[in-house]
Amino acid sequence: MREVMTDAPLSAVFGNVQDQVVKDTFKTSQEIVRIYAAENGITYTIGENSVPSWTMLAVVIGSGCIFLAASMFVMRRVNTSR
Repeated sequence: MREVMTDAPLSAVFGNVQDQVVKDTFKTSQEIVRIYAAENGITYTIGENSVPSWTMLAVVIGSGCIFLAASMFVMRRVNTSR
């Protein structure tokens, strides 16, 4: 969702960026945008690989299921101990 919400602002801010030297390395405008997005949590990367949206969604859904199961287990123990 963050990628979708920041697409237009990133285009507005970095739309006219020229290829340039950043931190002693030549970077293209696309690389500059990619680095900015990764450093600010807009996209997630593992090493040099960008994590796809479906993977991020699967992690969120999986985490929700784990915490739902844990809370159901805790509530069952609380209700049976009374």
